Amino acid sequence: MRSVRIITGVLVAAAVATTGCTAHSTVHPAAAPAPASSTPPTPTPNPSGGVPAAPTTTLPLGRIDRLNAVQAIGTTRAVAVGKGVILATRNRGRTWSRIWQGAQELRDLDFVSAQTGWAVGDGILLGTVDGGQHWRQLVQPAAGPLRQVHFAGPTQGWGVAGGADHSDQRSVPATRLVHTSDGGQTWAT
Repeated sequence: MRSVRIITGVLVAAAVATTGCTAHSTVHPAAAPAPASSTPPTPTPNPSGGVPAAPTTTLPLGRIDRLNAVQAIGTTRAVAVGKGVILATRNRGRTWSRIWQGAQELRDLDFVSAQTGWAVGDGILLGTVDGGQHWRQLVQPAAGPLRQVHFAGPTQGWGVAGGADHSDQRSVPATRLVHTSDGGQTWAT
């Protein structure tokens, strides 16, 4: 076990050396290690009694179970989507804010400008024209729920619709390419 710790320490030191970290590096306060305590930590029981839950990301804005996609918009802005959340930064990731919250899992996003973008997930397509201050739910194509979208501009976009999320289904519907010319308000195959 000691040899594993030594090897891990050497690998971490090598990684720090190759990435060029200096004494001027900063750590986000939420990511800083807690001060040492004289009392050992109390283990918490696993409520399900089975396999522990997957790790989550904790940000100053609350618990985020999972993030699935991120898109940079220029050099200072980015948007990320995940389980029930859309996050945004306007300062190169120094701070993030929650700009949408819901029950659906969001899996993909596409922004054509800092103002106009779409997020797609489990049976939902959202659109914004004001940088994420307001999100509007848009229609799904008749070919099935959208799985992915990409827009060339504020109105012209393509998507992959249909299919199944689980490979254990016996009859998996085919995916189809769909197109919109009105920003996702209507879709055609």
